[in-house]
Amino acid sequence: MPSAGLKPEIAAEIYKASEKLGARPEPLATVGSDGATLTDEAVLADLKRFNEKGTIFDEVICRAWRVVDG
Repeated sequence: MPSAGLKPEIAAEIYKASEKLGARPEPLATVGSDGATLTDEAVLADLKRFNEKGTIFDEVICRAWRVVDG
């Protein structure tokens, strides 16, 4: 169920700005779900896991990632 919080346009701009500042893909994707694919409880759990472990995943097989301009 979508949250009654941010308007999609505002959320999209926050996402873009965070990306330009070097934010990692995992928390961006988690926050970007905005209730469409994850409940608020799942978003909170994933963000807490990311802050504690540096990833939202139980097992990480590759930590390579890069930001592509454009």
